[in-house]
Amino acid sequence: MKNGEKSIQGICFGEVLWDNLPTGKKLGGAPLNVAYHLNKLGVTTRMLTRIGRDENGYELRKVCEDLGIPTDFFQYDALLPTSTVEVSIDAKRDVHYDIVYPVAWDRIAVDSAVLEAVATVDFLVYGSLACRDEVSFQSLLLLLEKARFRVMDVNLRTPYFGPEKNT
Repeated sequence: MKNGEKSIQGICFGEVLWDNLPTGKKLGGAPLNVAYHLNKLGVTTRMLTRIGRDENGYELRKVCEDLGIPTDFFQYDALLPTSTVEVSIDAKRDVHYDIVYPVAWDRIAVDSAVLEAVATVDFLVYGSLACRDEVSFQSLLLLLEKARFRVMDVNLRTPYFGPEKNT
């Protein structure tokens, strides 16, 4: 970056979670993965999400901070837990995901500070799974109105997508 040039900045919106694999838990969530890789490339990308006030949430935030992911837009939910995905592998070695519902990121809220931040950054990345609950979906619609550039990270997972659903 040359003197006087503004660095590229963005916000990722959506799920952060623990994938509970047969071998142990692993940090996950499509928008979180995008935020991680962009920050590694030097693109300051904040994560707008919601976690529970529980051990999984506190640990998740700490891991994100250790990985260099800005967590100033992490929200805490007093009622809903931090997200987990129960991952199983069957005898045919097919992987199955149970994306637990409801969890904290289903209730991501926006306020004037968040809306202002989205309006001033270069891009907003959001995951399709964040639309599974009306609260996060309505928050996303408000963010999309303010975002200068939008990127949707499609995550097709049953029961939110299937042959009987054309959306």
